[in-house]
Amino acid sequence: MPVLIWYSPEMHEWLKANRATPESVATSAVPDGAMMIKEMYSTPAAACAGADINKLLATKYSSAVMVRDSKGSYDGWFWGWYGWAGSGWKVDWPAPSSSPYPAMGFGQYCTNCHASARDNSTFATLKNIEGYPGEPLVFLSQNFFLDPSWQSLQDRIQSAGAKDAAESGKDPEYNAAFTSIFTALGGLPQRTKTMEMKPETYDSVWPKPGETTVHSQFLTSDQCLGCHSAGGTGLQYDMTQPGPDGKLINISPYGTWRGSPMGLAGRDPIFFAQLASETGTFHPEKENKAKIEDTCLGCHGILGQRQYAIDTKQKTGTCEPFERSTVNAKRPLASVYSCPQ
Repeated sequence: MPVLIWYSPEMHEWLKANRATPESVATSAVPDGAMMIKEMYSTPAAACAGADINKLLATKYSSAVMVRDSKGSYDGWFWGWYGWAGSGWKVDWPAPSSSPYPAMGFGQYCTNCHASARDNSTFATLKNIEGYPGEPLVFLSQNFFLDPSWQSLQDRIQSAGAKDAAESGKDPEYNAAFTSIFTALGGLPQRTKTMEMKPETYDSVWPKPGETTVHSQFLTSDQCLGCHSAGGTGLQYDMTQPGPDGKLINISPYGTWRGSPMGLAGRDPIFFAQLASETGTFHPEKENKAKIEDTCLGCHGILGQRQYAIDTKQKTGTCEPFERSTVNAKRPLASVYSCPQ
């Protein structure tokens, strides 16, 4: 994939002082506020070789953004992807019904590659800039695998669910197997109130800047998938196997965990229905509600429950109970349970 990279003046000055040659070792950190924008274009690069770079527009793949913020995260960068019309890009807030991972934020999957940079999580050198000696960097792309194979399992599941809903003529949120079982038991449950869960888009806890503390014991799974999920960044195709339709199935650690009962424990509607019964019907006493929710979420939301206890202990001296109201909280691109550091 050919790219065109723009450097802010601060970034350009840092490169001149720290990356004069490919062998240069940085003597200072990239200053906060420095920015790089990588416009990504369709192959081949020769197609736009003679064009005015000021008039090019990456409408298909759009642009990746890096903004230096040493106080925002451990790796010191704000990462993002911005797309023009037709690219499929949408703002992260409010999250769409599909609850995708955020397109911008800290601790993004970009670190999958950038963590291997010599320093400062960037491969930028002066030889990549027009007018300086040397040939620009070239990397091997594994995108020839993409069809997109790594999404095939998810696509098949979604297609099957849509088919079930169409054939059943019932509530589209139930698949055919679920419908048949509950019909045999006396009919479909009638919902009087729907409780929406916090979109996964905002369920993001990343490594904080500086040394690791008790406030950064646990991270969310979006911090793992960059390296531990097959194909998510166009890499790691050794973590796949051919599926029955000829496409690749994601058998990576993240891929096999994500759809498992453990991976869905904190988003299981059956569990939350049972929890509501326990606190609303069987043990309605107000003093028991927090204890029950904290106990149940100790397994179904184990990382959040443990981190919440650590944070509240540090702040108030008491491990406060982890309740459903905390799970329901919505905050854009921020931990819903971590206290300020």
